[in-house]
Amino acid sequence: MKIGQKITIGFLAVVAIFAIFGYSIYLNEKSIEVVTSNFSDEIVIELNTLQELKSSTLTVLSSTMEVVLIMDERNFIEQQQQQQIENELKIEEKEILQGKRNFENAFDVLYDLAHDDPFEVDRANKIKEKWNIFLSLSEELIKAKESGISGIEILELKEKLKVAETNLLKLIDDALEHEFDEVIAAGRIIDSSFSTNFQLILWGIVFVVIASIIIGLVISNSISKPITKLKRVANDLNKGLFDTKIVIESNDEIGEFSKAFDSVANTMKKNQVLIKKQLVKLEVIDKQKEEFAAMISHELKTPLVPIKFLCEMLTEGSVFGKLTTKQLGSIDEIDRNATRLERLISDILDAQKLDMKKLIFNLEKFNLAEFMERMESDLSPLMKNKAIEFEIKKADSVELESDEYRIHQVIDNLVRNAVDFVPEKTGKIEIGSQIKDGKVEFYVKDNGIGIAKDMHSKLFKKFYQVDTSPTRSHGGTGLGLVICKGLIEGLGGKIWLDSEEGEGSTFYFSIPAATQK
Repeated sequence: MKIGQKITIGFLAVVAIFAIFGYSIYLNEKSIEVVTSNFSDEIVIELNTLQELKSSTLTVLSSTMEVVLIMDERNFIEQQQQQQIENELKIEEKEILQGKRNFENAFDVLYDLAHDDPFEVDRANKIKEKWNIFLSLSEELIKAKESGISGIEILELKEKLKVAETNLLKLIDDALEHEFDEVIAAGRIIDSSFSTNFQLILWGIVFVVIASIIIGLVISNSISKPITKLKRVANDLNKGLFDTKIVIESNDEIGEFSKAFDSVANTMKKNQVLIKKQLVKLEVIDKQKEEFAAMISHELKTPLVPIKFLCEMLTEGSVFGKLTTKQLGSIDEIDRNATRLERLISDILDAQKLDMKKLIFNLEKFNLAEFMERMESDLSPLMKNKAIEFEIKKADSVELESDEYRIHQVIDNLVRNAVDFVPEKTGKIEIGSQIKDGKVEFYVKDNGIGIAKDMHSKLFKKFYQVDTSPTRSHGGTGLGLVICKGLIEGLGGKIWLDSEEGEGSTFYFSIPAATQK
């Protein structure tokens, strides 16, 4: 069975369980709906109707008492206020009339809701009877007041009206209380149904979660077990144990993958033998290349020694006699090119040693201030041909422990680069150093042509030249900055630059004040 089929079956099983519990909840919801639909609308209408009966009764009573009060006032007011009193009486009479209509309409609704239920019909008839008594006393009180009766008789009528109102309202309140009791009873049924629903949902969630976990474990176990075996075999292969066999009896994609994996392992085993043979050959070739490079560099440097020596002897004139100015110029050109060739050979040899990580660093203690003074005397002659202004900032007199020769080599390389790119007669080169956070930071600053920002990342790559035109005036292999970077990183430091085109350049490098051996 494929992995996708296993997952699909598991998913359908979980969906089926959800469907069963969902249907149970749906049936319970339907029962709640039946209970609710049987009484909700009718109960609400009946409650509103009874409230309307009560409100109408209070309206009639209030307006009746207001009419009696206005009639009492009418006997004591002046002639010009009679019209206002009459208007107030009409308003109250309208209120009484409206109250009667509202009561009658509400009672008709109440009677219709009785549905031939003996209890409901009897309750409605009693309310109607009490209403008629109340209405009769109200009309009697108003007529008595209109006929001029006052005193004890009016007070008695008022008392009777209040008693009738109390009896009517009590009957309505009893009906309201009865309806509220029915609402509460129905609410209990609904609460019970909701509680059942909640329990169904809760148990459904628990059961589905448990079922999902079991199904998930079964499916994942059928997938994870062979994958664990494959992982163990992969670890063995990573350790070079190519004889490990993969035994996975499965008809799904993992089984197919294990067969392919086993085939790859066999291929890797064969390749390992070939790689070992190739490594042996490469080690031999590498050794031969190293020996060849050492031999070539030695052989190339050997003829340079007598060339430089003879140039020096010819320049002095003590052995071969005095030379003309033109001859001395030619000898000087030969000497400078021999020196340049010697530097190129040294650069190639150093670059190769750095690549092979076979460059040896000789760590020793030296004074920073004295080192910078030596740099000044060593590099000052380079400035004469172009009349460059050369300045070395005074350094702190502190002890460093590093490879003095290699640091000298880096600064020398950076200064020679600067000499090539600063203008003649107006050129300026500055060297400085400072101690910062247990490190010594050097810089070489010039006012040369500068380097565009997009070239900064390429400067420390092998054989890269800022000027690549066929007519470039500056020589070199493009290894100088690569060697500088390798030397500084070999001493545990880093090198970087700050330059913009047309604004000169400043090369920085920092190394630990005490390099770890």
